[in-house]
Formats: sequence, C-alpha cells, structure tokens
Amino acid sequence: MTASASTSHPTTPPTSSSPQPPPRCRVCDLLRTLNLNCFTPGPLNSPTDVPGVLVHTKAIHVHPSSPAGSTNTGVTTILPRRDWFHHACFADLFHFNGVKPSHVVEGIGLASSEAVEEGNTEGSTGMLCHDLKGGAGSASRIVPVQEKAYTGAPVGRAILEEQGRLFRENPEDPQLLAHAKMLFEVEKAKDKKDGSVIIILATVAPLHPLRLQRLAKRAMVGLARVGEQGHNPSGDIFLAFLTAFLTASEIPVQRVTTQERNVDLWNPSTLSIEYVDGQTINSLFESAAEAVEEIILNALGMAETMTGHQKRTVTALPLDRVKHFMERYL
Repeated sequence: MTASASTSHPTTPPTSSSPQPPPRCRVCDLLRTLNLNCFTPGPLNSPTDVPGVLVHTKAIHVHPSSPAGSTNTGVTTILPRRDWFHHACFADLFHFNGVKPSHVVEGIGLASSEAVEEGNTEGSTGMLCHDLKGGAGSASRIVPVQEKAYTGAPVGRAILEEQGRLFRENPEDPQLLAHAKMLFEVEKAKDKKDGSVIIILATVAPLHPLRLQRLAKRAMVGLARVGEQGHNPSGDIFLAFLTAFLTASEIPVQRVTTQERNVDLWNPSTLSIEYVDGQTINSLFESAAEAVEEIILNALGMAETMTGHQKRTVTALPLDRVKHFMERYL
C-alpha cells in the first residue's frame, strides 16, 4: 500500500550536460522542511509499525492472454498477525460510494514486517492519481497518551493564493502562462470519470468494531486534503482493523473443527472485552486523516512513469519541479 520488459519503457538516457532527475522518493524525503505531522511517524512510517502486522506486495505485468505491456496490476496481502487463522481480530468497513488465488497464497507465505514497498506495485501498479502516475503509498503515526494541542494550515492553499497574486502582477510572464495552461487542462480533466481507491488502516488501539468504522471514515478526510472530491462515479473503500487482543487472552476462533471441539455450542458464553472510550478518540481520528494524506503524497512521489496498453504512457510527478516550487514556500 502496491515483469515484462515492455511494460515500462525507459526514457532516452540524458547527455552529460543534462541534469539528472531526482530519484523517486517519499514526500518528506523530497521536502525536508515540510511538516505534515501533528503526530510522530513510526520507525518505518509504514503499516508494519503496528505490532503484528505483516505485508507482502506483488506487481503483475504478464498474463498469458494479453499482449506484452498491456497488463499492469498486482496484489497486496495484509495479515493482522502471523497466526491469523486461529487468532481473530476486530475490523470494520466503510464504503464511500461505490488475481489469481495463487498470488494471494504466495503473499500470505511471504508477508513480513519490513517497510511496505511503494510506487508501481500491488493492485496500484497501473493506477493514476491526479492525472499523473499513481501507485501504492504508506505511512504511520504514533498517537501519544497525553493530550496535546496542534495547529496548522494547508500548504496547497497558500501556494495557490500566491500563484494568483503573481499572475495578477505579471500577466505576460511565460512561466505563469504555462502554469495557467496546465491548470486549465487539469480543470478539463475533472469532467473525466473518477477512479477508485482502497485504503487499509491498522491500529493496535483496542477499538470496538463500530469505532473502527468511524476510524475508517476518517480516511476520506485525508483524501480531501489532497484534492479528492468524492464524486458520484468514484468508488472508495476503507477498511480498519486492530491487532490488539480485547480479552484477557484472545478472541477465540476455530475451536470447532473436524478433529476437535473445545466449546459447547449449546451453552452461550460471554467474553470480557475492554476497548477505548468512543468519546476520547479524536487523536486517533486526526492521526488517521494525517497518515492518509501522506500516503497519497508518497504514492505520487514513489510512482514511476509507465507505458502500458496500446503504448499509452502515464507520466510520474516531476519531483525536481515540485522541489523547485515548494522551496519558495517552506
């Protein structure tokens, strides 16, 4: 959350006098002084910072019935814990609008606690984002126990306001005219059909399933920060799950099998569950939105230009231009 040689065609090698483009990177590595965080990221800034979570991603570029270069997809496998079959976890889903099985089995076996691969991988291999090459992104946040107050302002809005002032003062500036033309093309692109997004949120905080659904809804807040409008044709799915055990031991599952039966099916029993008070989870909501915002930016930063079906090419976000413009305001 993310091969045939013909799926991606490299650009012409630069001459010795041509500047080398910066390598693909996450947004905070590109813009060192950019502060997106009210909450501290985890050590890997990845879903695998949540204890127990294991992830495997795989890009798929070959299909026996498809011409070379026309298949760009993949699969992501996320496990709440290694022994997921016998140790269940709570989860819930929120719908905002809206591969072979062997790949999944392979992913379960290879899932690890390492930082999750980003960019052109998993189910996001062939995806777009804001008419640029999109892909998989990841981030994590550590929510402190004590209360803290945070304030901030959206950088994007400040930049657009400044660009408007510059254009009024310099209406014939060729760079500003080119930028205005680009914005006009972006405005026209809004009439195109929206795509879809799937976001998975993992937490160690003991949340009731209803609270997990509320947490999943906050993913849309993070998407809105980076320009998602939630138009009618778009299909957006958010899933939140926890890795914490909510009982003194664990949530008992798989106690009735063909080999054994460790529970009386006709004698109702109870579980003692402890979970976070729903009135005290604002910090979890805010950290979820913050992490999702960075996930989208990281996906854009890590994705690479790709050529696919019918030689259609999707260009990656030009990080050198992003850095050039952003350094004026940071």
